[in-house]
Amino acid sequence: LRCGHCKKLAPTWTLLAAEMQHKLKIAEVNCEEHNAICRQEGVTGYPMLFYYGGKGTKTEYTGGRKLEQLRAFAEKVSGP
Repeated sequence: LRCGHCKKLAPTWTLLAAEMQHKLKIAEVNCEEHNAICRQEGVTGYPMLFYYGGKGTKTEYTGGRKLEQLRAFAEKVSGP
């Protein structure tokens, strides 16, 4: 079961993954099925979006959830 906000974001997330193919890996974790991973990563609400960069860096994305906003962030962090 996905929360309402997760269901609303799902189509946009799928489009973002398609657009960023070969530039950035886009993934999702179902916290009901993988609770230990979510606890380890500090997930406190749904959906939480994280960017994992080089050298073990992790940044929570707190911007807008529209495709354009997500795309702009993804392009910024993925570099040229």
